Amino acid sequence: MVVGGGITETLQATPLLRSLRAGAPDAKITLLCPEAASALCGGLPGADEAVPLRALDGHLTAPGAARVWLELRRRRLGAVLLCGRSGLLRLAAYLAAVPRRAGPRGGASALLLTDRGEAAADDNPAATWLRLAPLLGVQSQLHATRYDPGADARSQATRMLFERCGGE
Repeated sequence: MVVGGGITETLQATPLLRSLRAGAPDAKITLLCPEAASALCGGLPGADEAVPLRALDGHLTAPGAARVWLELRRRRLGAVLLCGRSGLLRLAAYLAAVPRRAGPRGGASALLLTDRGEAAADDNPAATWLRLAPLLGVQSQLHATRYDPGADARSQATRMLFERCGGE
């Protein structure tokens, strides 16, 4: 699965990650995500491996697409879900010879996809991306976003809260 943008987009992809894990529990799920979201990687449910790439931060450039191509090609994936409509992202997946490439409909570059999901203009990206799961045979759809920062972060947040509230 490839998500570009930042922290928000990565969190919006968690319903899709959770749905994929529930519908294909034995599948190896790799998430290529923006480097800006690297702090989240340990708490994302469903991903066996998270690979933060600076190339996916913000808008994808041609050199960034080459980096995504390299990561996809190196992994020899059977399928990739592209969370976004970037023509460069679609081209990278196509040139990486990933046999199944699913992503939202839209634009001429959608011809590079083997499977296209419905995408309304006013849709939240999480809803659009969640509709990609059935394209790979996953019928369960877990809509809520989930992120677990881990025990240390929860403990630190509780400590900070009590310090700011006067320890009450």
